[in-house]
Amino acid sequence: KYMESLSAYARQFLDQMQKPDLESIEGLPPTIAIHQRASGHNPRSTVATTTEIWDYLRLLFARCGSPTCWHAKGGKTCGREISASTATQIIEAVLGEFDGRRIQLCAPVIRSKKGFHKETLESLQHQGFVRARVNGTIVDLRDVMKEGGENPLELGRYEMHDIEAVVDRIKVSEKDRQRLAESVETALNIGESSLLLLTETPEGTWEEHRYSSRFSCPDHPSCSLESLEPRMFSFNSPHGACKECSGLGTILEFDESLVVPDQSRAVAEAIEPWRKNGKRMNIWYGRQMRRFLDNIEVDRTTPYSDLSPAQRKVLLHGTTPADKKKLGFTFVGVLPNLRKRIEETESDNVRERLHAYTASIP
Repeated sequence: KYMESLSAYARQFLDQMQKPDLESIEGLPPTIAIHQRASGHNPRSTVATTTEIWDYLRLLFARCGSPTCWHAKGGKTCGREISASTATQIIEAVLGEFDGRRIQLCAPVIRSKKGFHKETLESLQHQGFVRARVNGTIVDLRDVMKEGGENPLELGRYEMHDIEAVVDRIKVSEKDRQRLAESVETALNIGESSLLLLTETPEGTWEEHRYSSRFSCPDHPSCSLESLEPRMFSFNSPHGACKECSGLGTILEFDESLVVPDQSRAVAEAIEPWRKNGKRMNIWYGRQMRRFLDNIEVDRTTPYSDLSPAQRKVLLHGTTPADKKKLGFTFVGVLPNLRKRIEETESDNVRERLHAYTASIP
């Protein structure tokens, strides 16, 4: 039994022992052998991966698992078993939850796949679609396909991409029920029983809500999943993992106390990661800071601690549509700028330097 608990790699070097001629053995606990001489720092390394039982566990969860609804309201979680939803249930949910709000109905056609996907874009255009959502950004297919070439969207060949067809853009209303119903049916057909709903927020941004006619909560269709598959329980696959933390349980976020370690410094020099860059980047950051300070009519030598809470919020997090209307200018914000740099940079040195200003949070 101990031999069977070893990994397949280890067993190939050992002589195979014949199993005893017994019908049953009672009271024998399971044996698990874990080499503990060196500890692994990878958060994805667990007892299941070390003992190689995760292959069996993910198969068990995929075939015998019963997912439940996670919709929470008033401190209580729904907990109802997730099952397939009909188009009618989805329509009623949209009318009930988003009445009076602008929405965009999208049909997923490419999900986490590598390539340029030119054929997919051409197919959508031939079907009469004008817009598509590519990696979270709405594009006009008429403008995109004018470019021609093998890669009209300039996508990375070996990067994962998501593409959705924009089926309809409407303001939710009971009088437009028929139009909404037709759009939902179209999106479900094209998206192979899946639908992405984008709803406009008061801040002018768009929230994602996913529906499925295959696998979702009957009471809360936005709480939906793909049909359970073993890959959804793989530690090396993004499928099934939390989109926020990628399955790690924590995320790295820029810590304001590390970004601005000394609040007594002049505001123009207070942003630590903006000070420690090459000459060209320092000039660019300095220009951004001067523009911000001129707009709020604050001198560059003013201590950071003398800024009002509202001014600090705009400096660190950027302007919202409401701020833009009130203040009359836009500013990207220090933290969004740092997040963009750490996501887009190809330099390990830059990424390592910026990580020094982050902290792990649940």
